[in-house]
Amino acid sequence: MSGDRQGLLQLEGLTKAFGGLLAVSRVSFDVAEGEILGLLGPNGSGKTTLLNLVAGALRADEGRVRLAGRDITCLPASVRTRLGIARTFQLVRPLSKLSALDNVLVARLYGRDAPGFTAARRESLQLLDVVGIRGKADAPAAHLTLMERKRVEIARALATQPRVLLLDEPLAGLNPTEVDAALNIFRRIRDSGITVVLVEHNVRAVRALCHRIIVLNYGQNVVQGAPDDVLARPEVIEAYLGKASADFQ
Repeated sequence: MSGDRQGLLQLEGLTKAFGGLLAVSRVSFDVAEGEILGLLGPNGSGKTTLLNLVAGALRADEGRVRLAGRDITCLPASVRTRLGIARTFQLVRPLSKLSALDNVLVARLYGRDAPGFTAARRESLQLLDVVGIRGKADAPAAHLTLMERKRVEIARALATQPRVLLLDEPLAGLNPTEVDAALNIFRRIRDSGITVVLVEHNVRAVRALCHRIIVLNYGQNVVQGAPDDVLARPEVIEAYLGKASADFQ
């Protein structure tokens, strides 16, 4: 983190084990307000577990999580949401019988600083516009494409008025055209000042969006820094593929 910006989100020595498997091992870092931090690493490196520890879906065995200086380590996920932490999931699961709009509306009504129904509906429509699917507002979520469901998921997270948005592989399963459209959405989120932690395997997207990246391997923080610097390091390439790859050039 840059020395001239205070950490909005602070992780200190987070550790989580499942039986004999140490999924996250003493991971520490800060995320500055307004920063987009990329979390990279091979499958099984602890990225999603780390997001679960931040969001409150899992309780850390050791370590602390702080939001704006407040210790939230022992708070449940619902309270963390109201304090300003939102997340998306790798497996998108909208409320399939509800419309795209109603999926977002439910989140707005139960999020941070929830307004009345009329204002919440108006804001939810605006969020569907932000993610580019306002024309699908009345469509049942079950009838949406994967790309559209992912956009509803992002709008639903934004509807909680987050200070910190955790994105878990939001580009997985998208074709290159859909990825480019999603990058434009993420740029709008970035420009709004929301702090973002992005778990993603798409290196091009990470280069385009992130101020800084952290690479995890075997649950540990391997290296962190500016995207171009980190992605050029041999140990990072080794952690991903075991050999040099043009994807990292």
